Amino acid sequence: MLCSMGIINRGDSFRRRRSRSNSIQPPHDLPPNSGTPPTITPLNALDLISPPLTPDHILTSTTSQVATPESVEEVEPVSSFRMVILGAAGVGKTALIHQFKTSECINAYDCSTSNDETEQSISILLNNQESEIVFVNISTPQELQAELNRPSLPEGWLLMYSITDKASFQRCSEDLTRLHSQGALRGRAIILAANKCELVRSRAVSVDDGRDLACSYNAKFMEISVGINHKCDDLLVGILNQLRLRGEAEATEEEEAPKERSWTRNRSLMRASMKAKRVINRIMGKTEAKYKSCEDFQS
Repeated sequence: MLCSMGIINRGDSFRRRRSRSNSIQPPHDLPPNSGTPPTITPLNALDLISPPLTPDHILTSTTSQVATPESVEEVEPVSSFRMVILGAAGVGKTALIHQFKTSECINAYDCSTSNDETEQSISILLNNQESEIVFVNISTPQELQAELNRPSLPEGWLLMYSITDKASFQRCSEDLTRLHSQGALRGRAIILAANKCELVRSRAVSVDDGRDLACSYNAKFMEISVGINHKCDDLLVGILNQLRLRGEAEATEEEEAPKERSWTRNRSLMRASMKAKRVINRIMGKTEAKYKSCEDFQS
């Protein structure tokens, strides 16, 4: 949940079921004992005070207790998104989902994965709007192809690698190339997450390499640590922001047809040119604007 105090993970809490507006109200509390017993009106006295109820009276009394449409609480529909997680074995995909679902810092890498399901849903309340994200953990090329063969593609792709494993970074690059060649990235939220950033001395993939890969595919980039719960909540909020933004822009996707040529450019050439520009900017003391954009999950 996002509030003025920042991001609050309510993963271990639960929401009470909304009470019906026409439910029976509990009786009012009796006044404190004043020493005088309450006055009880005899039944025959009631008969003298008010005439017996006719069927019309009974109908009126019954219908008056029915809630009016204005008092019925309107329940807003919960938007649902499908997010596929790709990455090599051991990069922390399952551990990240475990951390998303709790508000405590857990030893996520020691979680037993024997009973984990491939698909797990997480409900998020952001900006007073509730959404559900179904995370699909994919590990093999066969599972990825099965996902691509579905009638509809997922709303987003989350690609993970470990900063201590150069091969896992190369795996993300290959997966992005495959998705791009099959047209599975257009109009989708694309997130590149670098895990295990706390292992600084064992780093094999630089931050700039991750940014270059993300920028070449118009993806968002963030370095996290599931082991110490560093920026995991920020990543979850950023994922939801990107999913909502892509959903809003889907209606105007047809108007962006002239950008097709730029989207289909060779990504390897783009990364090479970006690396060259990065060296020049570093010498000149400038910061590449694209790097700031790839880390901005609000746009």
